[in-house]
Amino acid sequence: MTRLEALKWCYDNIRFINNGIVYTEVQSIIGESITNELLNMGFIVSRLNNFHNFSEFYMTNLGKVYCQEMFN
Repeated sequence: MTRLEALKWCYDNIRFINNGIVYTEVQSIIGESITNELLNMGFIVSRLNNFHNFSEFYMTNLGKVYCQEMFN
């Protein structure tokens, strides 16, 4: 998967908090290195979902704005 495809996937699937997509699932879909790049750039962030007791990713406002300009 390319970085552009990974960003599009993130925009489509983890744009909102409480999306239920866990850390390992994101890494298996977009790849570990791209996941780490997006984390380091501040486009996605991980948080603990206390209700379901797992960590999940979602897009930051920076990531959303960047993707909106690219894909809309």
